[in-house]
Amino acid sequence: MRQAGLTLIELLLAIAIMALVLASLTDMLQSASRASTLAGDAMALQREADFALARVANRIAVSPVPVSSKWPGLDQKTNKENILVTKFDKVEIFVDGAGQLIEAEGAERRTLAEAVQTLSISATRSSGGAPLVQVALRLARGDARADATSVVRLGSIR
Repeated sequence: MRQAGLTLIELLLAIAIMALVLASLTDMLQSASRASTLAGDAMALQREADFALARVANRIAVSPVPVSSKWPGLDQKTNKENILVTKFDKVEIFVDGAGQLIEAEGAERRTLAEAVQTLSISATRSSGGAPLVQVALRLARGDARADATSVVRLGSIR
């Protein structure tokens, strides 16, 4: 009488095939996990960049247009730490030595973003009177990057 079941060789062969399939799935799952982590980091950086840019754009929009300036509507200078500072009315915007985007008003300082790779603020006179200010911000942490750009009319909100 023959008994139903698997022989030891059949069982070992099935386990070996299953191990090969699982090994290839493990690599795929690790790759998907890394991609998911990178996408999450990039989204978090983009939210941080968008927040910081909105805050800077608001400061530009509520700043009064100066009567005379080397820059059409904003002043840039270097502070005692040799950091380029852009000043709008009473608010200074700059990136410190630790890569943080700082908004300073008098002695009060607020960190708007961290992991700042570049900050660019430039102004041009427009035919409409008040200068247009372009702000470009790039954040980078690990392999994740985020860029944000905005153009705001100086003193457009009063």
